[in-house]
Amino acid sequence: MTPSTPSESTPVPVVRPTLVTPIDRIDREEGAPRYVAQAIKGSESARQQTAEAVYSQALRLAQTVMEKAQTSEEITGREIHQTIDDIIRELTYENSELLNFACSQVVEEGNSTFLSAKLVNKTILAVEIGIGKKMNKSKLFQLGMASFLSDLGISQVLDVINKNQVLTDEDWAKIREIPYKTVEILKRVPDLDQVILTVAQESHERADGSGPLGVKDLQQLDEFSRIVAVIDVFEALTHDRPHRERLLPHEAMKTILEEGSKFESEVLRLLIDRIGVYPVGSWVRLSNKEIAKVVGSNPGQPLRPRAKIIFNEHGETLEEPLLIDLAKNLSLQVLQPVSDEELKKFATKSS
Repeated sequence: MTPSTPSESTPVPVVRPTLVTPIDRIDREEGAPRYVAQAIKGSESARQQTAEAVYSQALRLAQTVMEKAQTSEEITGREIHQTIDDIIRELTYENSELLNFACSQVVEEGNSTFLSAKLVNKTILAVEIGIGKKMNKSKLFQLGMASFLSDLGISQVLDVINKNQVLTDEDWAKIREIPYKTVEILKRVPDLDQVILTVAQESHERADGSGPLGVKDLQQLDEFSRIVAVIDVFEALTHDRPHRERLLPHEAMKTILEEGSKFESEVLRLLIDRIGVYPVGSWVRLSNKEIAKVVGSNPGQPLRPRAKIIFNEHGETLEEPLLIDLAKNLSLQVLQPVSDEELKKFATKSS
């Protein structure tokens, strides 16, 4: 489902049953601040409705911010704060539908909208990693802001980004200038936390020294920069760009792991743990030949996600989708991912 865009004045609705306990607390037994959420899970439709509203509003905001960056209009951090808070709230309440939007194709490609989606998707994925690192609310907020604003320099090289052909060496040279252009834009934002500028400068660094700054020791980089570096690559690989088609999520995971020495191993571990080998929104064939859509991950068991069975072994749509947790139902396992082309065949067969 493609999120609709709410009006400028419409607040993001929160459709959820009664919440229990504050969402910010200190876990004294573990001796570390934790940002946790406990809630009675609402219906699937309620979670999707809330996630759709949050994603839509974030997408609209990102479009506005990108346009301001392109035209040198003033950007204020205040206009972004509520959106970051909304994303943190939904992810700490384990609303996997928001991850579904971030990991799936939910906007039309071939125009500047995909750049806005890039900002939003990176923010959602980065915050999810931050939750996995047990960051408190303050750090999650900083991480979300840093991720959201880390690539505004793209607005200055749209001629390259929107090319629908293989990029040349000259094009890549312009892309490598994005961090510097981003920093120049962010310097005009009043009262901006220094860490946001730092992430904009550092998040394209790699352990092989191929980044713009040539840094090889990743421990010299800010913790947020090391997170955004991995998330940026994963988001780019799993979404279409004008000059190439996207990879399926498991293919993107494989690609990143093959180049794992370029990134911090702890962040890679959390990417697999929190997002899963089969991220939310992926389609998979189960060992009983049925086709299911992944609706949630199981931290610590990346190969055994939660899924919703949609098609039976003959490719026919079930009257009622069946929710299944592969971490609990050990008689089933993921056999293989389902490609977009194969999925279209099932949809056509069932229509």
